[in-house]
Parts: sequence; C-alpha cells; structure tokens
Amino acid sequence: MKLKEVFPSAVMVRGILFVRVTDVLDSRPYLDEKNFEGFLSGLAVLRATDFENYALSFAGLTFVSSAALGQLVGFQEYLEGQNKRLLIYELAPKVKVVFEELGLDRYFDVYGLKGHVLRYFHTSRPRTRTE
Repeated sequence: MKLKEVFPSAVMVRGILFVRVTDVLDSRPYLDEKNFEGFLSGLAVLRATDFENYALSFAGLTFVSSAALGQLVGFQEYLEGQNKRLLIYELAPKVKVVFEELGLDRYFDVYGLKGHVLRYFHTSRPRTRTE
C-alpha cells in the first residue's frame, strides 16, 4: 500500500513526515483490539518508507491499549536502529497520563503541538536511551 492510501492526511514539512494515527482507525477514538490491525498496517507502511523524521499525531484518541503501546515501542526501536527519529504529539490528557505513569514520556519525545515538533527537529539532536 502507498503512504497516502493509508495516511491520507500525511504531509511532509521541512523534512518531517507528519501523520495522524486516527487515519488508520475506524471512527471510534480508541486504539484498541478493534482498531489494532489498522494500526499495525499503518506502522508497516511507515517502516517501508524512506523518511528520516517521523511525527505521529495522537489527536482525537482517548484510549491507547497496552498492545498498541508495545507496537509503538517496537517501531521506535526500529527507527533508532535505522538512525531515524520519531516524535509523538497532540496526546489527549488521559492518554498523556498513561504515557507518564508508564514512563513512556521518558522513552518517547512527546510534544503538544506541531510547531513544537518542528522546533525540536531543527534545534536538537536525537536523544539516546542513556541520556
């Protein structure tokens, strides 16, 4: 599948591929077992692309399952192995709390807005796990 078929809202801005997780889900705001296959397919399409910088918007999601978080961790590890970068942005307050309670906010770079993502990519170097 092509990127725009899976992520119709995907846009490239200053070398960063911005995608919305909700593009691969049905109309419900949950990333759960009913939407899991769509999420996996979306990650597979992203893995097949040759971009260096990825920004995933979680806007509109009110629930993210532990299985989806596990896949997201795997995707992050894959990108790190390829010397690529991933940022997550626009987390709903409840989802952000889950990220914080699980320590995922220290594992992923999480930002509030698209502008913050752009600023990060153009002023920072990739974070390593030892930092």
